Amino acid sequence: MNKTHNLKVAAIDLFCGAGGLSRGLINNSIVVKAGFDIDPACKFAFEENNNAPFILKDVALVEKEEIAKYFQNIDIKIIAGCAPCQPFSRYTQGRDNSNDKKWGMLYEFSRIVKEIQPDIVTMENVPQLLKHDVYKDFEHNLKEMGCFVSSKIVFALIMAFRKQGNAWFCWHQN
Repeated sequence: MNKTHNLKVAAIDLFCGAGGLSRGLINNSIVVKAGFDIDPACKFAFEENNNAPFILKDVALVEKEEIAKYFQNIDIKIIAGCAPCQPFSRYTQGRDNSNDKKWGMLYEFSRIVKEIQPDIVTMENVPQLLKHDVYKDFEHNLKEMGCFVSSKIVFALIMAFRKQGNAWFCWHQN
């Protein structure tokens, strides 16, 4: 018998918003233990659609222990997230967004990954992020931890907004 069928797999969603990324994980049989976000307006939708607790907290203030407690007795730990994209969006290119607090949130994502050492990290963002040092630093940090990193721009159809476009996904695995 293949022992991998008995492995417990779970994810934490950082910058979870209303929980679209979590819903995708759940739809693919991955248990989402919790979502962290700073926007209280997302709490109802996240919890209602994902049957997981919404933790109202700035990811920059999240401590290792707050996440680690959700991964007790879990064989495969996943950190998922969609760091704020506004500073990198094509709609804000050409402006100096370096003072925008959202700019550095990918560093906070990286900090948490480094502290938790999950088995898998997955992230979605706008393709323009790839052009910025903050992404290059993020990828470097993953590789420095010994991770295999694969990053790809894919065509995404976003039904809720009835628009289509490209989205960027990054995947790493120890």
